[in-house]
Amino acid sequence: MRQRDKITDVVENIMLGTYGVKPLSVNVASDAVKYLNNQRIELDDKIIVIVVNEGSGTIEFRVEPKKVVEEVKEKPSAVGPAVAETVSAGPIKPPVPERTIQQASLELPPGFDVDDVRQRLTALINLLKELDAEVTALELRLDSESLSLHMMLKKLAPEVLGDSNVKAVMNLLSRLSKAENKAVSMGVHLSKPVAEDNVRGLLGEYLKVRRSSFDRYLPA
Repeated sequence: MRQRDKITDVVENIMLGTYGVKPLSVNVASDAVKYLNNQRIELDDKIIVIVVNEGSGTIEFRVEPKKVVEEVKEKPSAVGPAVAETVSAGPIKPPVPERTIQQASLELPPGFDVDDVRQRLTALINLLKELDAEVTALELRLDSESLSLHMMLKKLAPEVLGDSNVKAVMNLLSRLSKAENKAVSMGVHLSKPVAEDNVRGLLGEYLKVRRSSFDRYLPA
């Protein structure tokens, strides 16, 4: 890159229309050259400053390095961490307590499957052991216009359900309920409240009422 041009050469080029514009007179061209003084041309890596030196009759091109602007990293505030504004979403709802059950009333359909009921009760007994609880009373009752049959079992355990006499009575209840077309009511009483989902998961399709009074199932 050349460092200077003669003013007379530039004025001559202007008069010839070299730069795309042809002035009316030399005076206009000379005045235009004067306006170039201290004009700056910015390139990617440098800045060119045009200096019109009428004393020496030259136009000088001074090159200045372009300053690299460093990215200013934001310093953490000395005041402390910013505290996000808390937007109130209304009153906090208290957690819903887990629904528990200690007494349950169930309904076995006419001609119920004895083996299915025994398996479900055995599973319930085993689950209650893990929860440090037990079935303290189980009552089966069939009432119709022609008969009434009632069985009460206390301290229910798998071996009790497997007893031949108990199985015989349950089979009899199933046959008679089918003959009479009557459902058999079954009451369960637990030693302490447990999560209702535990009972419903095992006896759900037989569960008639979520929570019922068991007073009539207990001895006076």
